[in-house]
Amino acid sequence: SGDVATKLAVDAAGNVYVTGYSVGVGSSADYATIRYDSNGNQLWVSRYNGSGNAPDVAKALAVDAAGNVYVTGYSGGDYATIKYSQTTTVSPSSFSLFRGSVISGDLDSLLVSDDDRLVMRPGVVFSSQEPPIQLIVNATSPNATPSRLEFSVEAHCSVPDISQRIALYNFDTQVYETLNTSTAMTSDWRTTVVVTSNPERFIGPNLELRSRVAYKAQGPVFVYPWFARVDQVKWTLTD
Repeated sequence: SGDVATKLAVDAAGNVYVTGYSVGVGSSADYATIRYDSNGNQLWVSRYNGSGNAPDVAKALAVDAAGNVYVTGYSGGDYATIKYSQTTTVSPSSFSLFRGSVISGDLDSLLVSDDDRLVMRPGVVFSSQEPPIQLIVNATSPNATPSRLEFSVEAHCSVPDISQRIALYNFDTQVYETLNTSTAMTSDWRTTVVVTSNPERFIGPNLELRSRVAYKAQGPVFVYPWFARVDQVKWTLTD
């Protein structure tokens, strides 16, 4: 019973993969495979429950040069090998500001985590509820029907008590869906939203990807103008 790790592998980017078995709800042991980044943050977890809820015990793990993960072991008195498809990281191809203005930086500032930031200041709004900085980023997906979609932002603000709101554009309903609201830090930190249920709703008919990152003071700000500084945005899609 319980959770048991049997194999570990590391890919070229330093991500760590661990597989083994874990007792599931309503089943016996299932394959359990987890991917961590080089800092130990969990990126994804996947389970495999073979036919008849018989015990499934992963015994071997491999990662190829393309990032595909292969897990094999015993499953219900037989063998079973599972392939977890590769992930693709997509950088923005364009951006615009719906509210706010750019102080410094450009599209290249958003592509990598390198301290070259897109710096923005608040703009005019017509409601106290509307964020005065609204960054829209666009890209093209390599896949119309991924099993998983992630969007991450590395950023910080010049003063405390600023909220950061991440929303993805739903091409089915033609409105933005807010998936994360948090208080921005005053030094770089990364926020990632993960979609595993119907992620294709965030991909347009021509494979468009569109996300909005908004900033708004949560209370009185005694230093004005304040600034939002975005170092990197990216999408990660799993086939």
